[in-house]
Amino acid sequence: MQRRGARAKPGTLSHGTPGVGTTLHVRWETMSAMAGLSLLHVPYKGGALAVLDVISGQINMLMTTSATIGAHARSGKIRVIATTGPHRVDAYADVPTVLESGLPGYTLTNSYAFFGPAGTPRPVINKINTTLSAGMNTPEIRRILAADGSEVAPPASVEIFRAQFEELYRSMEKTVRIANIRP
Repeated sequence: MQRRGARAKPGTLSHGTPGVGTTLHVRWETMSAMAGLSLLHVPYKGGALAVLDVISGQINMLMTTSATIGAHARSGKIRVIATTGPHRVDAYADVPTVLESGLPGYTLTNSYAFFGPAGTPRPVINKINTTLSAGMNTPEIRRILAADGSEVAPPASVEIFRAQFEELYRSMEKTVRIANIRP
């Protein structure tokens, strides 16, 4: 049987990222290591340039946010191969997750967070968290985000978010060491 795909051509298939050491670069390296792939990394100065090079055929693939490629995916200029979350999303209901595609243990979700100076009073933090959570959970915002495959997660306490952020950081730090990523 002839081998096909990325494993059959180690180091020849390229993937773009928004830059060396970015979350998407590190998570590509994590996924590549878990899948036993050797891909050529092509760093860009931002994700939009990588998207354009996928469309034009200059690189083979990229990992990016659904919001970045939503319009291109809907127009057929980009084919979504897999999503990285723990479950399928409505906007890409026919697209399998990386887990479903045969890579157990790999997920990546995109988070946006607000950070403030150390020592910010707890009542201020709580007010910002409550206000932002309420705004993100309006039907209009949920509809806009869902159109490109994004979801609003349930509001997390500062402590829960901090623990999740620290775990992601530790995981990425390990990958940076193993893959010898140098900024």
